[in-house]
Amino acid sequence: VQGILKVSLSGITMYDFMAKRMSFATGNIMRDMGYAEEELVHISQNFYHEVLHPEDQPKMRDHTAKLIQSKPGQLLECSLRFKSKQDNYHTIMLRDSVYSRDNQGYPQEVLCSAVDITNYLTLKAKMDENMKFIHEMSFKNSHEMRAPVATMLGLLRLIKFELHSPAAVEE
Repeated sequence: VQGILKVSLSGITMYDFMAKRMSFATGNIMRDMGYAEEELVHISQNFYHEVLHPEDQPKMRDHTAKLIQSKPGQLLECSLRFKSKQDNYHTIMLRDSVYSRDNQGYPQEVLCSAVDITNYLTLKAKMDENMKFIHEMSFKNSHEMRAPVATMLGLLRLIKFELHSPAAVEE
């Protein structure tokens, strides 16, 4: 299992809800973001406050509330921005499920799969921009370019069908 986790593109973590720290982490994503193993231990003590984008704090609180209320086996997804060691942000898609609960049903451990979708979002934005350009060109082709051509074709038809004398054609 360790070999599979080591080569996986996603990170797998077990988050201890009571201690507010990671009890297990493959760390692949965090290492890709520039953090060393010993830094992960320190960061995990206050993980979501250490590296989570400040604007995503309310989103994380909402996600946590949904986890607390979730049904057994329910999967919840959330995309959040996490700060790399180089101080830039990566968008990470989280897929969480409560792994264990205490006697009152409060989550004790949460199992999380995390995938860095930063490159995907960058490519999607470029594709959206290119599609917008294609739609603009299509509009221009069908409206701005087609109208003058249609006018010229109409004038040529008039010349061909309505004007019979050479003097009228010249005019």
